[in-house]
Amino acid sequence: MAASRANFPSLYLYTQAVLVAGWWMMLWLAPATRTPFVMHESWPETTLLSFALPDLALLVGGSAAAAFGLQCQRPWAKPVFWIVAGSVTYATLWCLGATAMTGSGALSTTLMLAMSCGMACCWKCSAGSKCKAAGQSGPR
Repeated sequence: MAASRANFPSLYLYTQAVLVAGWWMMLWLAPATRTPFVMHESWPETTLLSFALPDLALLVGGSAAAAFGLQCQRPWAKPVFWIVAGSVTYATLWCLGATAMTGSGALSTTLMLAMSCGMACCWKCSAGSKCKAAGQSGPR
């Protein structure tokens, strides 16, 4: 159990990187899939698409880098994890604000809240003594 808890942050971050990359591929290759993620009908699709670069750089690249760094116990892994956590938090707050303003975008907001919870679980798991007993440490 301790080993699986210790590996959770890396596994979660790798999964997050793959899922976010896959989500963006879906949006680019099948434009009809964008509609549920556009916050409001008065907002152009370019509002959604403007998040591609930051998502790919910070959520995909950052999550993969943090996962690798945590798995290999690199000293730079924790700062990268916290950059990703801050990026997820900012995007979640943006979605909450946009949903509050427009009354739409519940799907985007729900998914971002789930991602924020996943990042919190990574932090909580890594802060537990069982994770340290396994010889690995996650973000602190």
